Amino acid sequence: MLFKTKGIVLRYISYGESSIIVKIYTEAFGLKSYIVKGVKSRKAKFKANLFQPLTLLDLIVYNKTKSHIQNIKDARISHTFKTINADINKASVLLFISEILNKSIREEEKNEHLFDFIYNSVILLDNTSDNVSHFHLVFMMLLTKHLGFFPQNNFSDKNKYFNLREGIFTENELIAANYISPADSGYFSKLISTSFEDLKTLKFEKLKKKKLLENIIRFYELHLESFKNIKSAGVLQSVFE
Repeated sequence: MLFKTKGIVLRYISYGESSIIVKIYTEAFGLKSYIVKGVKSRKAKFKANLFQPLTLLDLIVYNKTKSHIQNIKDARISHTFKTINADINKASVLLFISEILNKSIREEEKNEHLFDFIYNSVILLDNTSDNVSHFHLVFMMLLTKHLGFFPQNNFSDKNKYFNLREGIFTENELIAANYISPADSGYFSKLISTSFEDLKTLKFEKLKKKKLLENIIRFYELHLESFKNIKSAGVLQSVFE
């Protein structure tokens, strides 16, 4: 049976001489794998560039319950990027976010709230001119709400150490490896209370921004077993420096 759904491309890998297998996070079915045959041939129905990371698609797909790899009947771009492809800062943020999502999303379940958050975030990145160098930090923090480990913002003069494992601010630093300093905790607290609407006024110094990224990546690592070796973080740092 055929179904219509929106989809967000996460990544693809080559399969055989001319085919690819694409991981797509779909609105209707959650995370799914699709085989797309013959994309490297001149007469291909679909070209590989249609499945670049975080491309937003309108899809008509098959969904067989006993099959791990599905087929695509039709695929069309639902939002054409206006600025991302021509802006190295935005393109680097997009690459980073795609890696974050690939390391974070594992369950093959429908989740409309998570889908809408990612879909709208990509469009916002394309449309915004505000403080792109902070976008990925806000995105990662907001994403934790949908992944189930959004931290409690109880930072105060008393609770000044952020516990990365427990996701709360505490009075004492019990196990150094799981905590961040009071100064860094203050910045982490500010990020927790930040939304995309705050991008216009959000300002972190270069070194603090770098430290924030390191801390939030560590936070993810302690809560997601699959979250390891974020290669694009170094690229992102280089671009913004």
